[in-house]
Amino acid sequence: LLDMLESDGRGLISVPENWDEAMDRIFIDYSDENEARSKLNYLIDRGYTLETLEYFEVGYSERQGRIVIPSRDIFFNIVGFIGRATKPDQYPKYLYSDNFPRRETLFNLQNAKAFREVILTEGSLDAMRVYQAGFPNVVATLGAAIPSGHNTILNKFFDSLVLFFDNDEAGNAAKRAIMKGNPRKDLWIVPYPSGVKDPGEMTEEQIKTSINQKIHYLDWLFQTQGEE
Repeated sequence: LLDMLESDGRGLISVPENWDEAMDRIFIDYSDENEARSKLNYLIDRGYTLETLEYFEVGYSERQGRIVIPSRDIFFNIVGFIGRATKPDQYPKYLYSDNFPRRETLFNLQNAKAFREVILTEGSLDAMRVYQAGFPNVVATLGAAIPSGHNTILNKFFDSLVLFFDNDEAGNAAKRAIMKGNPRKDLWIVPYPSGVKDPGEMTEEQIKTSINQKIHYLDWLFQTQGEE
């Protein structure tokens, strides 16, 4: 875990025997509010609550100086860790544990699979923000690239897909990839307020409003074609 390297996504799913030890290393005692706030002040300053961070088991690596987010499979087994930079001079912004199975992983699927409708975001922190706004049925693709494994999972577990990818060209490409890979699903697009790039920049009220104002994917396609 602590020797995090950027995974190319092509590694085999390999779960080492020391995941429990890794969890111990990043453990934060949320009952000690002072400790939790001191280690997670970067996210707290951005509006995340301790309750949300504890729900997602967010930890901290002293060695890396990064916030660490565990990722689990549908059976709640740890499959990898996401390290998030907390300072401007830390590069890259995100690091993944070696052999992180991104092509077969939807972040928070273990919880969202209980619902027939799912909200899709790009980043794990985006998913946390959407959860905090009152939508537990959220997953993150952990990037704008949509591998076939993601579509297989979505087809298996969900009937309706609500796409809340980043408000940029890569996010639009992700939307189209999901549409192509899930032609028989009920598909919806979440509109953004003017000037906003992703859910992490939005308030909880803005997220609620945008999701409640979701539009059918065909309407979105007509709108975007008119803008091109």
